[in-house]
Amino acid sequence: MSDPNGVNDGVPEQDEAVVGNRWGGPGVRRLPQIYKRATWRNVTPVDDGFRELGVGFDLATGETIRMRLSVDHARHLAGAISGYLVDHDVRIQSDKSPGMPSDSVSTPDE
Repeated sequence: MSDPNGVNDGVPEQDEAVVGNRWGGPGVRRLPQIYKRATWRNVTPVDDGFRELGVGFDLATGETIRMRLSVDHARHLAGAISGYLVDHDVRIQSDKSPGMPSDSVSTPDE
C-alpha cells in the first residue's frame, strides 16, 4: 500500500493479497506496473495558433511531467477517461446495492 517514497494512498500494490470483485476489483491489478503513479497538476488553455494544450502531472518522486497535446488528441483523451470513469461508477454502484435501484422509483399513482 505504500510506494518506495513512503506514500500510502490506500491502493493495494500488486503483491498484496486482497480479494477482488468480478471485474478485477481492488485486489487484482489490471494496470501494468510500468505506468507511474501520478497526481494531476494542471491543464493549460488551448494555444489557438498551434491548436495544442498542456497537461501536467506530479510524480511521487517530486518530478513534474508536462505534456503538449493536440486539440484532437486532448478530445480523445477526455472522451476515453470519461467513458472509463462512467463504467467504473456503474460497477461500483452495482456492487453497493445489487438488485436495488439507485434512485427512488415513482409509480403512476404518485
